[in-house]
Amino acid sequence: MTALDRYLRLEAVGLWREAPDADVREVIVSFGKTTLLFTDLRERPLGHWPLGGIRILDGTDASGSTVYAMSDGETLAVRDPDMVAAIAAVCRAQPALRVQARRRRRRRRRNLAGIAAVIALILLVLIVPAYVRNRTLHSITPAEEAQIGARMLASLASTRGPACTDPAGTRALLKLQHDVEPQAHPEVHVMQLGHTGAVMLPGNILLIDGTSLRTETEDYIRGWLHDPESGDETRRFVHDAGVLADLRYLATGRFDDAAVARAAESALTHLRYTGLRGGAYDFTDEDWQALRAICQP
Repeated sequence: MTALDRYLRLEAVGLWREAPDADVREVIVSFGKTTLLFTDLRERPLGHWPLGGIRILDGTDASGSTVYAMSDGETLAVRDPDMVAAIAAVCRAQPALRVQARRRRRRRRRNLAGIAAVIALILLVLIVPAYVRNRTLHSITPAEEAQIGARMLASLASTRGPACTDPAGTRALLKLQHDVEPQAHPEVHVMQLGHTGAVMLPGNILLIDGTSLRTETEDYIRGWLHDPESGDETRRFVHDAGVLADLRYLATGRFDDAAVARAAESALTHLRYTGLRGGAYDFTDEDWQALRAICQP
């Protein structure tokens, strides 16, 4: 219950002028919840004023009545002290009500701003990274793919040790490549990767773990060389490099060394899988022995 509720249904006699050139009429003034209601002495409605628009036109007139006005030129003179007090209470309440309304508007604006910020953050997290990665992926040329793969290989060599280059083993590896894929075979390197398996790098570079050459079957090793995958390695690189690195690439045309190193380590978790490749090959037992010993000191 507000301080103004006690004035509800309060009535008093007043002198109402509907317009500056209209005659003054004696009316019954009723104090409502949001308006002052005017009726004639037979209780027929004549008009109403919103409480929020009432203003004092003159403190008192010659008869001792307080005169009120609306913006359109209507006036009302009231002598009844209770009605005068009620209207005065309304007028005093208006600044506080306006302050409260402004505060409510500010709170609503802050709430809307907060909701907008959350939506913008969701869009930023879900949409922007995907857009940046897609733009980056489609901006990398085949020549850049080869450069990225070479840099990833150099990064792994700095942490895992250089590729194995035993002469006999290297010759056997080249022979196997041409034997399995005489056309566009991948560039193959054997390194001690720290796990068994093989991984593809951008630029059609295949890394085989040295231990895997001694533990996996011959057909399975041929499967790594057969029909190399294309495209997924670069997509994984763009993802593993990170959005900030992708943005720098779009701005400068180059990935920084830290991003390449990070993506190279992550690439080792994407083991290459292909089906077994059986069949007749010119690779001899002596070739296999040389290949399996390629990483031996």
